[in-house]
Amino acid sequence: MKQIVMFVMNSVLFEARVWRQAESLAKDGWRVQLVGMKDARLDVNETHTPGGVPVRLLDIREIDETALKMVKRRADIPVESRMREFLQRRAEGIGSVLMSYKPDVVHCHDLLPLVLAEAGVPALVKIAYDAHEVYDNLAAMPEADAKKIDSVERKVAQRVSLFSTVNDTIAAHYAKKGFPPAVILKNAVHLQSDVLRKPTAKDYLNIIGQIPNYNAQKIALYHGGFQRGRHLEILTRVGKYLPDDWLVVLMGWGNPVFEPFLKKSAGPRTVFLPPAPYPQLARYACAATVGLIPYGDTCANHAFCLPTKLWEYPMAGVPVLANRLAEVQPIVHDNGIGYFFTNPMTPESVAKDILAHDWTDYALRERCLDFAEWDSWEVYGARLVRAYRKTFGEPRS
Repeated sequence: MKQIVMFVMNSVLFEARVWRQAESLAKDGWRVQLVGMKDARLDVNETHTPGGVPVRLLDIREIDETALKMVKRRADIPVESRMREFLQRRAEGIGSVLMSYKPDVVHCHDLLPLVLAEAGVPALVKIAYDAHEVYDNLAAMPEADAKKIDSVERKVAQRVSLFSTVNDTIAAHYAKKGFPPAVILKNAVHLQSDVLRKPTAKDYLNIIGQIPNYNAQKIALYHGGFQRGRHLEILTRVGKYLPDDWLVVLMGWGNPVFEPFLKKSAGPRTVFLPPAPYPQLARYACAATVGLIPYGDTCANHAFCLPTKLWEYPMAGVPVLANRLAEVQPIVHDNGIGYFFTNPMTPESVAKDILAHDWTDYALRERCLDFAEWDSWEVYGARLVRAYRKTFGEPRS
């Protein structure tokens, strides 16, 4: 049985795209090992994905300490050269862990794991790469940094045997850098037939039961990361302009600086909740009246994005209110699963957009459920399996 080591520089279980891919390949007969990094949210050495794929979490500090000790012995060389050597030693340290599983394929998620694998994994081992984002055009990125990342991407592209990303627009961006033709794996979610069209009172209580003094009848829900560039500071002030029977609920997590800022700026009828356990997300989300996708056209990474929310809300039977981004607009419009924000976005305009539509319309919610059924992860998981077999052969050969 052929071995895949799937590598990501985070704690893995908060990256649903990663474990969906790992589980699809494991189900096809590949031996799959996930390798990630420890963080404060999951302080364990070993765990597994919801579907049972084993996960090993490394302590990057230990690898870096070893690399630093080796570099300190080279005090005679310039600082810039020592930094390059430190990065090479780090790559070799991580590479030795990846190679301990004797992989046929190292599958990297995001750019940094690809750079480390390219430097630390022998050339005979094949590399697959899944680009989640546009890394040389992130929000507020200086032009000099963008040029450096572009140069790095063009270099490591030559090592990649199988390339995947989230949509055609981003695929075209990477094609110019020399990456192989992309396998398009949209951020769809697993078909959840136990929730689809069958929400119960218990499902609704998963979210409503966490809201103190709940008496609202309608919920405008945002779930996900609390990050800058997503217009969340606008969402926190929308409640002021909504009737008393509405709540704005932000369910998720953020960095130690931005999340407190959001909470401090929040107006009335605004509630923050911790993230839902991901396998039960649809059960939580089905309590919402409308799902909010407020990402704006602040950089290419946002302009071309295709958020998982675009599938997570409809899987729960919840229509969406989104911005008219290049890849988002045709999905929302063509499938009739929601409406669009008025731009420029303000707290008052968002409230008007929420109140302008009948979110409880039966046909609208049925279209959401239909979309979730025909465009689920099962479509893209099968596509990934076919690409693997075509590129790397049969899993048991």
